[in-house]
Amino acid sequence: ILLRIGVKCYVFEGHFAEIFSVFEGWVKIRVRVRLHCLNVFEMEDEDLEQNAFLKALKTRCPDLYKSASADQKVICVPRASSLHGLALNRSNFEAHIIKASPFFAGVFETGCGKTMDFEDSVLETKQGFPEKRKVKVLFEELHYNSEYKAFRVLCIERPLQGGSMESVDVATRHAVTGLTECKSLSSCQSLLASLKLQDLVPITKAESLISDMFRSYVIAKGYLGHANSKLSSIFENACRDLVAANRHILSRQLSGERSRLAFNRCIETILMETTHPKLMSSLTSLYRKEEERVEGAISQKTSASPSELGADARIECSLEKAIALLKPLDDLSTPLDKISLLQEVANSINESVEGGKSRGTVPTSLTLSADDLLPLYIYVIIQARPKRVYTNAILLSNFGGVGLNGCESGFHVANMMASADWLLSEGKRAPHSRPPAHPDAASGGRESPISSSFPGLYSSVDSTTSRARMGSTVAKTGSGIVSGGSGGAGC
Repeated sequence: ILLRIGVKCYVFEGHFAEIFSVFEGWVKIRVRVRLHCLNVFEMEDEDLEQNAFLKALKTRCPDLYKSASADQKVICVPRASSLHGLALNRSNFEAHIIKASPFFAGVFETGCGKTMDFEDSVLETKQGFPEKRKVKVLFEELHYNSEYKAFRVLCIERPLQGGSMESVDVATRHAVTGLTECKSLSSCQSLLASLKLQDLVPITKAESLISDMFRSYVIAKGYLGHANSKLSSIFENACRDLVAANRHILSRQLSGERSRLAFNRCIETILMETTHPKLMSSLTSLYRKEEERVEGAISQKTSASPSELGADARIECSLEKAIALLKPLDDLSTPLDKISLLQEVANSINESVEGGKSRGTVPTSLTLSADDLLPLYIYVIIQARPKRVYTNAILLSNFGGVGLNGCESGFHVANMMASADWLLSEGKRAPHSRPPAHPDAASGGRESPISSSFPGLYSSVDSTTSRARMGSTVAKTGSGIVSGGSGGAGC
Protein backbone atom coordinates (compact mmCIF):
# COMPACT_ATOMS: atom_id res chain seq x y z
CA ILE A 1 0.00 0.00 0.00
CA LEU A 2 2.80 2.42 0.85
CA LEU A 3 4.29 2.03 -2.61
CA ARG A 4 0.99 2.94 -4.28
CA ILE A 5 1.49 6.69 -3.99
CA GLY A 6 -1.38 7.38 -6.39
CA VAL A 7 -3.94 5.95 -3.99
CA LYS A 8 -5.89 8.79 -2.33
CA CYS A 9 -6.89 7.01 0.84
CA TYR A 10 -7.27 3.61 2.42
CA VAL A 11 -9.06 2.18 5.42
CA PHE A 12 -6.87 2.28 8.50
CA GLU A 13 -8.48 0.82 11.65
CA GLY A 14 -11.83 2.36 10.79
CA HIS A 15 -10.41 5.78 9.94
CA PHE A 16 -9.14 7.42 6.78
CA ALA A 17 -5.45 7.90 6.06
CA GLU A 18 -4.10 10.12 3.31
CA ILE A 19 -0.71 9.92 1.66
CA PHE A 20 0.62 13.44 1.41
CA SER A 21 4.19 13.50 0.15
CA VAL A 22 7.34 11.57 -0.58
CA PHE A 23 10.83 12.79 0.30
CA GLU A 24 14.36 11.33 0.32
CA GLY A 25 13.11 7.87 -0.54
CA TRP A 26 10.91 7.70 2.57
CA VAL A 27 7.18 7.72 2.47
CA LYS A 28 5.90 10.44 4.79
CA ILE A 29 2.41 9.74 6.00
CA ARG A 30 0.17 12.09 7.89
CA VAL A 31 -2.86 10.27 9.19
CA ARG A 32 -5.89 12.45 9.61
CA VAL A 33 -8.40 10.81 11.89
CA ARG A 34 -11.97 11.75 11.20
CA LEU A 35 -13.47 11.57 14.67
CA HIS A 36 -16.80 9.81 14.56
CA CYS A 37 -18.38 12.00 17.25
CA LEU A 38 -18.22 15.15 15.13
CA ASN A 39 -20.66 16.42 12.59
CA VAL A 40 -18.89 16.84 9.27
CA PHE A 41 -20.05 20.45 9.04
CA GLU A 42 -18.16 21.30 12.24
CA MET A 43 -14.80 20.34 10.73
CA GLU A 44 -12.61 22.74 8.84
CA ASP A 45 -10.38 21.16 6.25
CA GLU A 46 -7.21 23.17 6.79
CA ASP A 47 -3.55 22.32 6.39
CA LEU A 48 -1.97 22.36 9.84
CA GLU A 49 1.46 22.87 8.30
CA GLN A 50 0.20 26.32 7.25
CA ASN A 51 -1.47 27.08 10.58
CA ALA A 52 -0.04 30.27 12.13
CA PHE A 53 0.05 28.74 15.63
CA LEU A 54 2.05 25.66 14.61
CA LYS A 55 4.39 27.69 12.40
CA ALA A 56 5.03 30.16 15.24
CA LEU A 57 5.73 27.28 17.64
CA LYS A 58 8.37 25.90 15.28
CA THR A 59 10.07 29.23 14.58
CA ARG A 60 9.74 31.11 17.90
CA CYS A 61 10.18 28.20 20.32
CA PRO A 62 11.97 25.48 18.32
CA ASP A 63 13.19 23.86 21.53
CA LEU A 64 9.60 23.29 22.68
CA TYR A 65 8.59 21.78 19.35
CA LYS A 66 11.70 19.57 19.20
CA SER A 67 11.15 18.35 22.77
CA ALA A 68 7.45 17.67 22.16
CA SER A 69 8.09 15.71 18.99
CA ALA A 70 11.04 13.78 20.48
CA ASP A 71 9.00 12.79 23.56
CA GLN A 72 5.98 12.00 21.37
CA LYS A 73 3.71 14.40 23.23
CA VAL A 74 0.41 15.69 21.87
CA ILE A 75 0.40 19.17 20.32
CA CYS A 76 -2.98 20.95 20.33
CA VAL A 77 -3.27 23.44 17.46
CA PRO A 78 -6.25 25.86 17.48
CA ARG A 79 -7.75 26.15 14.02
CA ALA A 80 -6.69 29.22 12.05
CA SER A 81 -10.03 31.02 12.28
CA SER A 82 -9.95 30.91 16.11
CA LEU A 83 -6.57 32.60 16.58
CA HIS A 84 -7.99 36.12 16.77
CA GLY A 85 -6.61 37.85 19.88
CA LEU A 86 -4.33 34.94 20.88
CA ALA A 87 -0.75 35.88 21.82
CA LEU A 88 1.64 33.49 20.11
CA ASN A 89 4.10 33.29 23.00
CA ARG A 90 5.87 30.61 25.02
CA SER A 91 3.25 30.53 27.78
CA ASN A 92 0.43 29.71 25.33
CA PHE A 93 2.58 27.21 23.44
CA GLU A 94 3.36 25.33 26.67
CA ALA A 95 -0.35 25.22 27.56
CA HIS A 96 -1.09 23.47 24.26
CA ILE A 97 1.55 20.72 24.53
CA ILE A 98 0.17 17.84 26.59
CA LYS A 99 0.87 14.25 27.59
CA ALA A 100 -1.23 11.55 29.23
CA SER A 101 -1.10 11.41 33.02
CA PRO A 102 0.70 8.27 34.31
CA PHE A 103 -1.73 8.08 37.22
CA PHE A 104 -5.24 8.92 35.97
CA ALA A 105 -6.99 7.64 32.84
CA GLY A 106 -8.36 10.35 30.59
CA VAL A 107 -6.34 13.08 32.29
CA PHE A 108 -3.64 14.98 30.39
CA GLU A 109 -0.96 17.32 31.71
CA THR A 110 1.07 20.19 30.32
CA GLY A 111 4.73 20.78 31.07
CA CYS A 112 3.80 23.78 33.22
CA GLY A 113 1.60 21.92 35.71
CA LYS A 114 -1.83 22.43 34.12
CA THR A 115 -4.30 19.59 33.71
CA MET A 116 -7.31 18.75 31.56
CA ASP A 117 -9.72 15.91 30.89
CA PHE A 118 -9.79 14.38 27.42
CA GLU A 119 -12.93 12.35 26.79
CA ASP A 120 -15.25 11.85 23.79
CA SER A 121 -13.10 14.12 21.63
CA VAL A 122 -13.52 17.06 24.02
CA LEU A 123 -10.75 18.71 26.02
CA GLU A 124 -11.98 20.21 29.30
CA THR A 125 -9.48 22.48 31.06
CA LYS A 126 -9.02 21.94 34.80
CA GLN A 127 -6.25 22.85 37.24
CA GLY A 128 -3.95 25.77 36.39
CA PHE A 129 -5.97 27.27 33.53
CA PRO A 130 -7.38 30.80 34.04
CA GLU A 131 -10.88 29.57 33.16
CA LYS A 132 -12.70 26.37 32.38
CA ARG A 133 -13.28 25.67 28.72
CA LYS A 134 -14.68 22.74 26.78
CA VAL A 135 -12.94 22.56 23.43
CA LYS A 136 -13.83 20.08 20.68
CA VAL A 137 -11.15 18.22 18.76
CA LEU A 138 -11.96 18.64 15.07
CA PHE A 139 -9.45 16.10 13.74
CA GLU A 140 -5.97 14.79 14.43
CA GLU A 141 -2.90 14.03 12.37
CA LEU A 142 0.16 11.86 12.93
CA HIS A 143 3.39 13.77 12.38
CA TYR A 144 6.87 12.29 12.51
CA ASN A 145 10.02 13.42 14.32
CA SER A 146 13.59 13.21 13.10
CA GLU A 147 13.73 9.56 14.14
CA TYR A 148 10.54 8.83 12.20
CA LYS A 149 8.56 8.20 15.37
CA ALA A 150 4.94 9.32 15.27
CA PHE A 151 3.42 11.95 17.53
CA ARG A 152 -0.13 13.33 17.54
CA VAL A 153 -1.18 16.80 16.45
CA LEU A 154 -4.78 17.73 17.29
CA CYS A 155 -6.68 20.46 15.46
CA ILE A 156 -8.93 21.95 18.13
CA GLU A 157 -11.96 24.21 17.89
CA ARG A 158 -10.36 27.15 19.73
CA PRO A 159 -7.47 27.89 22.12
CA LEU A 160 -7.36 26.24 25.55
CA GLN A 161 -6.50 29.61 27.05
CA GLY A 162 -6.22 33.19 25.83
CA GLY A 163 -7.63 34.65 22.64
CA SER A 164 -11.23 35.59 22.03
CA MET A 165 -13.89 33.43 23.65
CA GLU A 166 -15.81 33.58 20.38
CA SER A 167 -13.77 32.53 17.38
CA VAL A 168 -13.60 34.62 14.26
CA ASP A 169 -15.35 31.78 12.47
CA VAL A 170 -18.31 31.85 14.87
CA ALA A 171 -18.48 35.65 14.82
CA THR A 172 -18.40 35.61 11.05
CA ARG A 173 -21.15 33.01 10.92
CA HIS A 174 -23.33 35.22 13.10
CA ALA A 175 -22.64 38.19 10.81
CA VAL A 176 -23.39 36.23 7.65
CA THR A 177 -26.78 35.15 9.01
CA GLY A 178 -27.70 38.85 8.73
CA LEU A 179 -26.88 38.98 5.02
CA THR A 180 -30.44 38.42 3.88
CA GLU A 181 -31.62 41.08 6.32
CA CYS A 182 -29.50 43.82 4.70
CA LYS A 183 -31.99 46.19 3.12
CA SER A 184 -30.04 49.43 3.07
CA LEU A 185 -26.58 50.82 2.38
CA SER A 186 -25.96 51.42 6.09
CA SER A 187 -26.83 47.82 7.05
CA CYS A 188 -24.53 46.50 4.28
CA GLN A 189 -21.68 48.70 5.52
CA SER A 190 -22.24 47.54 9.10
CA LEU A 191 -22.23 43.91 7.99
CA LEU A 192 -18.98 44.33 6.04
CA ALA A 193 -17.35 45.92 9.10
CA SER A 194 -18.55 43.05 11.34
CA LEU A 195 -16.98 40.44 9.04
CA LYS A 196 -13.54 41.91 9.86
CA LEU A 197 -12.13 41.12 6.44
CA GLN A 198 -8.38 41.60 6.24
CA ASP A 199 -8.11 42.45 2.54
CA LEU A 200 -10.47 45.08 1.08
CA VAL A 201 -8.31 45.88 -1.95
CA PRO A 202 -10.87 44.34 -4.39
CA ILE A 203 -13.44 46.96 -3.33
CA THR A 204 -10.98 49.82 -3.85
CA LYS A 205 -10.02 48.38 -7.23
CA ALA A 206 -13.69 48.10 -8.26
CA GLU A 207 -14.37 51.73 -7.28
CA SER A 208 -11.45 52.80 -9.47
CA LEU A 209 -12.76 50.73 -12.41
CA ILE A 210 -16.23 52.30 -12.03
CA SER A 211 -14.74 55.80 -12.10
CA ASP A 212 -12.72 54.92 -15.22
CA MET A 213 -15.83 53.51 -16.88
CA PHE A 214 -17.87 56.67 -16.45
CA ARG A 215 -15.00 58.81 -17.70
CA SER A 216 -14.81 56.94 -21.00
CA TYR A 217 -18.24 55.30 -21.44
CA VAL A 218 -21.42 57.04 -22.61
CA ILE A 219 -24.74 55.44 -21.65
CA ALA A 220 -27.30 55.58 -24.48
CA LYS A 221 -30.94 54.62 -24.88
CA GLY A 222 -31.28 51.13 -26.26
CA TYR A 223 -27.97 50.10 -24.67
CA LEU A 224 -28.80 50.13 -20.97
CA GLY A 225 -28.40 46.36 -20.94
CA HIS A 226 -24.83 46.77 -22.17
CA ALA A 227 -24.07 49.30 -19.42
CA ASN A 228 -25.61 46.98 -16.85
CA SER A 229 -23.47 44.12 -18.15
CA LYS A 230 -20.27 46.15 -17.75
CA LEU A 231 -21.16 47.21 -14.22
CA SER A 232 -22.26 43.69 -13.26
CA SER A 233 -18.92 42.34 -14.46
CA ILE A 234 -17.07 44.79 -12.19
CA PHE A 235 -19.30 43.90 -9.24
CA GLU A 236 -18.97 40.14 -9.78
CA ASN A 237 -15.18 40.32 -10.10
CA ALA A 238 -14.98 42.39 -6.92
CA CYS A 239 -17.06 39.81 -5.01
CA ARG A 240 -15.03 36.90 -6.35
CA ASP A 241 -11.70 38.57 -5.56
CA LEU A 242 -12.91 39.62 -2.12
CA VAL A 243 -13.86 36.04 -1.24
CA ALA A 244 -10.56 34.74 -2.62
CA ALA A 245 -8.56 37.32 -0.63
CA ASN A 246 -10.42 36.46 2.58
CA ARG A 247 -11.04 32.77 1.97
CA HIS A 248 -10.11 31.74 5.52
CA ILE A 249 -13.03 33.83 6.81
CA LEU A 250 -15.64 33.53 4.07
CA SER A 251 -15.20 30.19 2.29
CA ARG A 252 -17.39 28.11 4.62
CA GLN A 253 -19.91 30.84 5.42
CA LEU A 254 -20.70 31.44 1.74
CA SER A 255 -21.03 27.79 0.77
CA GLY A 256 -24.76 28.09 0.03
CA GLU A 257 -26.28 29.72 -3.04
CA ARG A 258 -28.52 31.97 -0.97
CA SER A 259 -25.69 33.30 1.21
CA ARG A 260 -23.48 33.93 -1.86
CA LEU A 261 -26.27 35.82 -3.58
CA ALA A 262 -26.91 37.92 -0.47
CA PHE A 263 -23.19 38.63 -0.01
CA ASN A 264 -22.85 39.70 -3.66
CA ARG A 265 -25.79 42.02 -3.31
CA CYS A 266 -24.29 43.49 -0.15
CA ILE A 267 -20.97 44.27 -1.86
CA GLU A 268 -22.79 45.57 -4.95
CA THR A 269 -24.80 47.95 -2.77
CA ILE A 270 -21.62 49.30 -1.16
CA LEU A 271 -20.11 49.87 -4.61
CA MET A 272 -23.37 51.45 -5.77
CA GLU A 273 -22.83 54.31 -3.32
CA THR A 274 -20.29 55.78 -5.73
CA THR A 275 -22.00 54.43 -8.87
CA HIS A 276 -25.53 55.71 -8.14
CA PRO A 277 -24.96 59.48 -8.64
CA LYS A 278 -23.15 58.86 -11.92
CA LEU A 279 -25.92 56.58 -13.17
CA MET A 280 -28.69 58.97 -12.13
CA SER A 281 -26.94 61.88 -13.82
CA SER A 282 -26.69 59.98 -17.11
CA LEU A 283 -30.25 58.63 -16.95
CA THR A 284 -31.69 62.04 -16.06
CA SER A 285 -30.16 63.50 -19.22
CA LEU A 286 -31.37 60.57 -21.35
CA TYR A 287 -34.97 60.63 -20.10
CA ARG A 288 -35.54 64.34 -19.64
CA LYS A 289 -38.50 64.45 -22.04
CA GLU A 290 -40.13 61.38 -20.51
CA GLU A 291 -39.71 62.92 -17.06
CA GLU A 292 -41.44 66.11 -18.18
CA ARG A 293 -44.40 64.10 -19.50
CA VAL A 294 -44.68 62.17 -16.25
CA GLU A 295 -44.54 65.40 -14.25
CA GLY A 296 -47.30 66.76 -16.46
CA ALA A 297 -49.47 63.71 -15.86
CA ILE A 298 -48.94 63.93 -12.10
CA SER A 299 -49.94 67.61 -12.07
CA GLN A 300 -52.96 66.79 -14.22
CA LYS A 301 -54.23 64.03 -11.92
CA THR A 302 -53.55 65.50 -8.49
CA SER A 303 -57.25 65.66 -7.69
CA ALA A 304 -58.05 62.15 -8.98
CA SER A 305 -59.30 59.63 -6.42
CA PRO A 306 -58.11 55.99 -6.28
CA SER A 307 -61.40 54.81 -7.81
CA GLU A 308 -61.03 57.30 -10.66
CA LEU A 309 -57.60 55.77 -11.31
CA GLY A 310 -59.13 52.29 -11.51
CA ALA A 311 -59.14 50.98 -7.94
CA ASP A 312 -62.16 49.14 -6.56
CA ALA A 313 -64.65 51.81 -5.46
CA ARG A 314 -65.30 49.87 -2.26
CA ILE A 315 -61.76 50.61 -1.05
CA GLU A 316 -62.01 53.65 1.20
CA CYS A 317 -58.98 54.09 3.43
CA SER A 318 -56.30 56.64 4.21
CA LEU A 319 -53.02 56.25 2.33
CA GLU A 320 -51.25 59.16 4.04
CA LYS A 321 -48.58 56.93 5.59
CA ALA A 322 -47.67 55.38 2.23
CA ILE A 323 -47.59 58.85 0.65
CA ALA A 324 -45.22 60.15 3.35
CA LEU A 325 -42.98 57.11 2.94
CA LEU A 326 -42.57 57.54 -0.81
CA LYS A 327 -41.68 61.25 -0.85
CA PRO A 328 -37.91 60.85 -0.18
CA LEU A 329 -37.46 58.15 -2.87
CA ASP A 330 -35.09 60.25 -4.98
CA ASP A 331 -32.95 61.18 -1.98
CA LEU A 332 -31.86 57.59 -1.31
CA SER A 333 -28.36 56.70 -2.46
CA THR A 334 -28.60 53.10 -3.73
CA PRO A 335 -31.11 50.93 -5.63
CA LEU A 336 -31.36 48.60 -2.61
CA ASP A 337 -32.49 51.48 -0.38
CA LYS A 338 -35.07 52.51 -2.97
CA ILE A 339 -36.41 48.97 -3.46
CA SER A 340 -36.70 48.55 0.32
CA LEU A 341 -38.68 51.80 0.40
CA LEU A 342 -41.02 50.54 -2.34
CA GLN A 343 -41.59 47.41 -0.28
CA GLU A 344 -42.49 49.55 2.74
CA VAL A 345 -44.92 51.55 0.59
CA ALA A 346 -46.63 48.39 -0.69
CA ASN A 347 -46.83 47.02 2.85
CA SER A 348 -48.31 50.32 4.04
CA ILE A 349 -50.97 50.21 1.33
CA ASN A 350 -51.89 46.69 2.36
CA GLU A 351 -52.01 47.69 6.03
CA SER A 352 -54.29 50.62 5.19
CA VAL A 353 -56.70 48.32 3.36
CA GLU A 354 -56.65 45.83 6.24
CA GLY A 355 -57.22 48.70 8.66
CA GLY A 356 -60.20 49.79 6.56
CA LYS A 357 -61.65 46.31 6.95
CA SER A 358 -61.40 46.50 10.74
CA ARG A 359 -63.04 49.96 10.71
CA GLY A 360 -65.79 48.87 8.34
CA THR A 361 -64.85 51.20 5.45
CA VAL A 362 -63.62 48.28 3.33
CA PRO A 363 -65.64 45.06 2.89
CA THR A 364 -64.05 42.19 4.79
CA SER A 365 -64.67 39.94 1.79
CA LEU A 366 -62.49 42.12 -0.45
CA THR A 367 -59.11 40.64 -1.38
CA LEU A 368 -56.51 43.13 -2.57
CA SER A 369 -55.51 42.01 -6.06
CA ALA A 370 -52.78 43.31 -8.34
CA ASP A 371 -55.51 45.03 -10.38
CA ASP A 372 -56.39 47.05 -7.26
CA LEU A 373 -52.85 47.48 -5.94
CA LEU A 374 -51.52 49.17 -9.11
CA PRO A 375 -54.07 52.05 -9.14
CA LEU A 376 -53.48 52.59 -5.42
CA TYR A 377 -49.75 52.62 -6.10
CA ILE A 378 -50.23 55.21 -8.86
CA TYR A 379 -52.40 57.29 -6.52
CA VAL A 380 -49.64 57.28 -3.87
CA ILE A 381 -47.04 58.35 -6.46
CA ILE A 382 -49.25 61.21 -7.66
CA GLN A 383 -49.86 62.49 -4.13
CA ALA A 384 -46.26 62.01 -2.93
CA ARG A 385 -44.74 63.55 -6.09
CA PRO A 386 -41.21 62.20 -5.55
CA LYS A 387 -38.58 63.69 -7.84
CA ARG A 388 -37.55 61.92 -11.05
CA VAL A 389 -40.23 59.21 -10.96
CA TYR A 390 -39.51 57.87 -14.44
CA THR A 391 -35.72 58.05 -14.08
CA ASN A 392 -35.84 56.15 -10.80
CA ALA A 393 -38.10 53.51 -12.36
CA ILE A 394 -35.63 53.06 -15.23
CA LEU A 395 -32.74 52.86 -12.75
CA LEU A 396 -34.38 50.12 -10.68
CA SER A 397 -35.60 48.14 -13.71
CA ASN A 398 -32.19 48.07 -15.35
CA PHE A 399 -29.73 48.43 -12.47
CA GLY A 400 -31.76 47.03 -9.56
CA GLY A 401 -29.07 44.55 -8.62
CA VAL A 402 -28.35 40.90 -7.95
CA GLY A 403 -31.24 38.48 -7.56
CA LEU A 404 -33.95 40.93 -8.65
CA ASN A 405 -35.88 38.54 -10.88
CA GLY A 406 -38.28 35.97 -9.49
CA CYS A 407 -38.55 37.47 -6.01
CA GLU A 408 -40.45 40.04 -4.00
CA SER A 409 -38.05 42.86 -4.90
CA GLY A 410 -38.71 42.25 -8.59
CA PHE A 411 -42.44 42.56 -7.98
CA HIS A 412 -42.08 45.98 -6.35
CA VAL A 413 -39.79 47.22 -9.12
CA ALA A 414 -42.25 45.98 -11.74
CA ASN A 415 -45.06 47.91 -10.02
CA MET A 416 -42.94 51.07 -9.97
CA MET A 417 -42.07 50.72 -13.65
CA ALA A 418 -45.68 49.97 -14.59
CA SER A 419 -46.84 53.06 -12.72
CA ALA A 420 -44.22 55.23 -14.40
CA ASP A 421 -45.10 53.81 -17.83
CA TRP A 422 -48.79 54.54 -17.27
CA LEU A 423 -48.08 58.11 -16.14
CA LEU A 424 -45.86 58.55 -19.19
CA SER A 425 -48.68 57.43 -21.47
CA GLU A 426 -51.07 59.77 -19.66
CA GLY A 427 -48.83 62.77 -20.28
CA LYS A 428 -50.73 63.39 -23.54
CA ARG A 429 -54.02 61.66 -22.72
CA ALA A 430 -57.26 62.87 -21.19
CA PRO A 431 -57.33 63.20 -17.38
CA HIS A 432 -58.72 60.43 -15.14
CA SER A 433 -58.13 57.67 -17.68
CA ARG A 434 -58.32 54.28 -16.03
CA PRO A 435 -54.92 52.54 -15.82
CA PRO A 436 -54.80 49.18 -17.57
CA ALA A 437 -55.13 46.07 -15.44
CA HIS A 438 -52.64 43.28 -14.99
CA PRO A 439 -52.88 40.36 -17.45
CA ASP A 440 -55.79 38.15 -16.49
CA ALA A 441 -54.41 34.98 -14.89
CA ALA A 442 -57.77 33.25 -15.28
CA SER A 443 -57.58 33.66 -19.05
CA GLY A 444 -54.30 31.79 -19.22
CA GLY A 445 -52.15 34.92 -19.37
CA ARG A 446 -54.18 36.70 -22.11
CA GLU A 447 -54.39 40.43 -21.58
CA SER A 448 -57.69 42.02 -20.74
CA PRO A 449 -59.18 44.47 -23.27
CA ILE A 450 -58.09 47.35 -21.04
CA SER A 451 -54.50 46.23 -20.75
CA SER A 452 -54.27 45.34 -24.43
CA SER A 453 -55.14 48.92 -25.25
CA PHE A 454 -51.86 49.89 -23.60
CA PRO A 455 -49.45 46.96 -23.83
CA GLY A 456 -46.63 49.06 -22.39
CA LEU A 457 -47.72 48.47 -18.82
CA TYR A 458 -45.74 45.27 -18.35
CA SER A 459 -43.99 45.20 -21.69
CA SER A 460 -41.22 47.61 -22.54
CA VAL A 461 -41.45 51.12 -23.94
CA ASP A 462 -37.66 50.99 -24.19
CA SER A 463 -36.06 47.89 -25.63
CA THR A 464 -33.62 47.80 -22.73
CA THR A 465 -36.31 47.65 -20.04
CA SER A 466 -37.49 44.19 -19.11
CA ARG A 467 -40.43 43.54 -16.79
CA ALA A 468 -41.92 40.28 -15.70
CA ARG A 469 -45.56 39.50 -16.31
CA MET A 470 -47.37 39.31 -12.99
CA GLY A 471 -50.33 37.15 -12.00
CA SER A 472 -53.57 38.75 -10.94
CA THR A 473 -53.68 37.53 -7.37
CA VAL A 474 -51.76 39.41 -4.70
CA ALA A 475 -50.88 37.56 -1.52
CA LYS A 476 -49.37 38.94 1.63
CA THR A 477 -46.46 36.67 2.55
CA GLY A 478 -44.11 37.49 5.36
CA SER A 479 -43.49 41.20 5.33
CA GLY A 480 -44.86 42.31 1.98
CA ILE A 481 -47.29 41.99 -0.86
CA VAL A 482 -46.22 39.68 -3.64
CA SER A 483 -47.77 38.51 -6.83
CA GLY A 484 -48.96 34.95 -7.00
CA GLY A 485 -47.20 34.65 -10.35
CA SER A 486 -43.92 36.22 -9.32
CA GLY A 487 -42.35 32.93 -8.35
CA GLY A 488 -41.41 33.55 -4.74
CA ALA A 489 -42.06 35.47 -1.59
CA GLY A 490 -38.57 36.77 -0.93
CA CYS A 491 -34.99 36.82 -2.10
